[in-house]
Formats: sequence, C-alpha cells, structure tokens
Amino acid sequence: MTREENQINQILNLLDEDVCTPKRVPVVPDSKSQADDCFNNVTSYVNLNGGSAVNGWRISCYPKYVEAEFHCVWENEEGDLTDITPYNPKRTEILFAPIEKFIWDGTPVQTIILNTSRSVLVDDYIVANKAIFKMRMNRFLGKSVDKDQFKDAYELLQCTLKLLSHNGTIDSKCCCNSGKLFKNCHRYLVDKVKELA
Repeated sequence: MTREENQINQILNLLDEDVCTPKRVPVVPDSKSQADDCFNNVTSYVNLNGGSAVNGWRISCYPKYVEAEFHCVWENEEGDLTDITPYNPKRTEILFAPIEKFIWDGTPVQTIILNTSRSVLVDDYIVANKAIFKMRMNRFLGKSVDKDQFKDAYELLQCTLKLLSHNGTIDSKCCCNSGKLFKNCHRYLVDKVKELA
C-alpha cells in the first residue's frame, strides 16, 4: 500500500458511514464560478443547465497530513461528476467521496485534518483550522466574533500552510521573513489561538 492509499484509508475511517468510495473527478471550472464557493457555484449551474448537486468530501493528501473538506460537485443526467469550481493553483482533478442521500442545510462543516507524520507544525495548522471554524460557526449562529482573534487565527493558518507547502517544520525560518525560526517568532500565536479551538 502506498503512503497516499494509507492516508486515504485513515481519513475515510474518520468520516461518516454514509460516505461512498472516493473517485477521481475532473475539474472543469465554469466561467461564472468563483473559487472557494462550490455550493453556490453548483446551485447556479444546476439552475441553468439541469443535473444535480452532489455533496461529499474532497480528500487531499500531502507529505505530512491528509485532509477532507466538505465539498459540492455537479452531476449530469448520465451520472457523471464534474467539479466546476476553480482552484488556485490549478487542479485537473480531485479525489471526491460522495455522501449518500445527503442534503446540505447550509450549516458550516468542519474540515477534517489528520496528522500522518507526528509533525508539530501540522498540529499547529490543525489548531488554526479549528479556531477559524469555531469563529465561522459563531458568526453563522449570529454570535459576535472578535476581529483580532480571527486575524490571529488566520495569520497562524497562512503561516503554517506556507511552511508546510515547503516541507517546513517549526525549526524553519518564519513565513514573515523576520529571519527568526517559526518556533521563536509567529508560533507565539498557537497559545493565543488554542483557547479558541
């Protein structure tokens, strides 16, 4: 079994029992679709072109972690799936695990991230993700969200993501170009953000 296959099996074990076998789905962005807005993209596309929306998990494997993000793709009359949402950087296909007979009611769904490497940096990335989700859920529920707390969590998210994209660790130089190591620089945000996660 390859590392990627092992990661996929591990994340599938954490998902709902109604999740179907993942399949490779081509990405063919619609000209009117916006990045990071798959649900509205597919709803608008179905209204214009027919077919239906299929909800599920977009699974992405990385060297140190695997994540499953709640996602929506378009299904045509023949049952073929297409991801019409654009990506940056560009993708030609995604790994998508549909959820059987699931209708999304608009409630935010937490992205599931699994650390498959014991990386402390991945743990920090997970803390930032959980904190941002909690604040988005509060906003969805009509509760107030502290702008400074959201800024801290978002900054930590972007910094850890940038370091991970270069196979970094907490001993790598910080993403802010201070010349300091991340653990001696922006990692101070972890303790602030952890209270929110």
